[in-house]
Amino acid sequence: MTAYFALGDTYRRLKILDSSLSYDNKGLKLSKNINNKKQVAYFLLNKGATLFDKKQYQTSIKTLKQALPDILKTKDNPNKAMLYFFLGRNKEVLKDNLKAVHYYKKVDSLFLIMKDIHPELRNGFEYLVKYYNNKNNTKQELFYINRLLNIDSIINTNYKFLSKKIVQEFDTPQLISQKNILIANMQLKEKNNKKIVIFSLTSLLLVIILYAFNYKKNKKRLNILLDSINKSEKKK
Repeated sequence: MTAYFALGDTYRRLKILDSSLSYDNKGLKLSKNINNKKQVAYFLLNKGATLFDKKQYQTSIKTLKQALPDILKTKDNPNKAMLYFFLGRNKEVLKDNLKAVHYYKKVDSLFLIMKDIHPELRNGFEYLVKYYNNKNNTKQELFYINRLLNIDSIINTNYKFLSKKIVQEFDTPQLISQKNILIANMQLKEKNNKKIVIFSLTSLLLVIILYAFNYKKNKKRLNILLDSINKSEKKK
């Protein structure tokens, strides 16, 4: 069964997808025959990833969710992250953005525990950067740019043989440039906000002073008027 899993996974990464599915299905059949739920879950995970590559998104989601309960029972955080990643990828392609973000953030939570991540999962973090950029959420965008820079550092150290093969929308120089622009914009925005606050407080103070001046002026006129009325009453 281990050989079937290795072959299925290798063929998937080589994009020989029909062969990958063939070995996944053979492994599934054997695992079910001996009632090995854990092994069944692993073959379902690999099959779900292959179905994603074959653009069979709904079937991929269904297969991955079948694997989810037994994968979560293990202490195998790398494969938990892989499963959440492919659920996120399916939701991303299907334009279910909130669900995609939900699953990619679960990958991020596992990354914080592992302090390591397979290069294939990097795309999920690029998606989070783009998502928060589109939402004009500078704080979260900057957060995930920093996370991506951290991940790139780890990948370049731990996966040198794979790092050059990763398809990247954002490479390190682009991320650093984008990070610096965001920080500059945030600082400018903060400076402008301070100016607005100072202007607002100054305006409010002027309004209070004018109100107090007019109040005293009107009170003085009222007192003069009342005094005049009292004098008239006394003359009667």
